[in-house]
Amino acid sequence: METSSKLIAVLFMSALAFSGCKEKAGPLSCAADTVRYSEDISAFVNNQTKSNCESVKKSIEKLFKSCTSLATADRDAYEEFQNDFNCDDI
Repeated sequence: METSSKLIAVLFMSALAFSGCKEKAGPLSCAADTVRYSEDISAFVNNQTKSNCESVKKSIEKLFKSCTSLATADRDAYEEFQNDFNCDDI
């Protein structure tokens, strides 16, 4: 994935992260994981290392667990992004 398309994907996923967290199943946990995801994305954009890439992928998994009210379309978008976000290429 090119740097510009990674940046676009990162921005898209950040918007989804902030819009996807609702009241159900721990809104504080969901909010904290959303902030962590944003921090991990920022760290990766600024320093594209394998470690930072893996942190982004782990953040997405935590969002799945804490933001249980993510819409199916949002969850599908996260899963697609996570699958396309290959840390082995870095």
